[in-house]
Amino acid sequence: LLFTTPKAGNVNFKVYDVIGRRVFAEQLIISEAGKHHYVWKGVGNSGGQLPIGIYYFELEFGGAKLVQRAVMLK
Repeated sequence: LLFTTPKAGNVNFKVYDVIGRRVFAEQLIISEAGKHHYVWKGVGNSGGQLPIGIYYFELEFGGAKLVQRAVMLK
């Protein structure tokens, strides 16, 4: 997942399944402005591998939200 931040700060990364249940959440600490990347390994909050399917990624930083649809394949 590629994203850009205008300044340093915390980014809230959340993953939702197709029916809207939050299956993963993590707070990313960004030390400087610019382009960043994050690799989500397809695991849920419990640490187990999630099934293939459609998921929605949500990034929140400074009051702005970005939601992106993704398909997880094996």
